[in-house]
Amino acid sequence: MSGRPTALRHVDLGPFFRPRSIVVIGASDTPGSPAATMFAKIRAWGDAHGATVHPVNPNREVVAGLACARSLD
Repeated sequence: MSGRPTALRHVDLGPFFRPRSIVVIGASDTPGSPAATMFAKIRAWGDAHGATVHPVNPNREVVAGLACARSLD
C-alpha cells in the first residue's frame, strides 16, 4: 500500500543486552552520591556478566580502584 516493508527484519540485539565493555560517564566513588551509587550498580552488573567497566570523569584519576579516563577521546 505505502510501499514500505511490513515484515520485521532480524536485528541482533546481543551487543546491546550483553556488552563486553561499558563506559560510565560521570563515574564517582564519593560516598552517598547518586553517581557513586549508580557506578557501583553498573560495575556489579558488569562484573557479574563479564563486561569490563570503564569510568570517565574529567576530575578524577581513579574511581573505585579503576583508572579513570578524563574524556571519551
